[in-house]
Amino acid sequence: MHESSPPPLRLAFALGILLVGTSSAAPTDTPPGDEDWTIPEDTIVFNSNRGGNYELYLMEVREDGSTGPARQITASESHHSWWGRISPTRSEIILHRTPSHLLPSQYTDAFWISVWTMSVADPEGRVLRRITNRAAGSIDPSWSPDGETILFIGCRRQWCWPTDYEVFAVPSSNDYLDPLMSNVSPTRHTSDLMPDYDPYFDRDGRSAVWTTFKSLSDVDLRTGDPEKGISHLLDDDHLSGMPQWSLDGEWIYFHRWVWGVSEPAWQIFRIRPDGTDLTQLTFPETHPGNNEFPSN
Repeated sequence: MHESSPPPLRLAFALGILLVGTSSAAPTDTPPGDEDWTIPEDTIVFNSNRGGNYELYLMEVREDGSTGPARQITASESHHSWWGRISPTRSEIILHRTPSHLLPSQYTDAFWISVWTMSVADPEGRVLRRITNRAAGSIDPSWSPDGETILFIGCRRQWCWPTDYEVFAVPSSNDYLDPLMSNVSPTRHTSDLMPDYDPYFDRDGRSAVWTTFKSLSDVDLRTGDPEKGISHLLDDDHLSGMPQWSLDGEWIYFHRWVWGVSEPAWQIFRIRPDGTDLTQLTFPETHPGNNEFPSN
């Protein structure tokens, strides 16, 4: 990424959401299939194409910065697995799956992608549960604080253009691979004819924040509440994205590209959920280069 220009914007998607279990990624002294095992708090999930297709791995990160061995928890010759997000109980992981002929950055066929989950109690780490089954695809999944709901970005129709990307919610208990399962259709929460991305619940699970692309040079933050409706946090001519709630719910952190400054670069900002107290946290003088993707 160059400091002189912002990174390319994603203009298409096609994936599904799943949940995946991780007992196969547990330490060697953890009994396979132990239903009580959860992912330790010092362990991260990430995706890597070190073996060909993109697959998910778990890795311990120690206090001194050293790491344990990376353990592969998905394996498929036909699909990429990526965008792993650990559940609040640390017993499941949601992920995207994309056919292997499409790279994660090339998910232009919206009907190809869905959201899945895997359980850490799965002794082989291979059995996935399909959460969405939409012809138009699903991306950017995230958990509700209680783990019962998954927010994601979906298309409102099968033939998907960027302006069709809207915020949806679906129960995490869905399983489209189980013929006996009574699945719940996703609930649509936005209808703005603008590309929406990266939705995240607050700690109470009542409000969400997401990114809305108005144009290639104007990306805003929006928030939604079931009682108060949808409102803009930031609605200006700059780029603001990847919002993350603070642990206490008092702030929303995000990265922001401000046009017209002498040294343009992504910098970290925060703002109150009501749109007040916009504060820049990193500056070129003290934090050179791009500063991005904050999380609390």
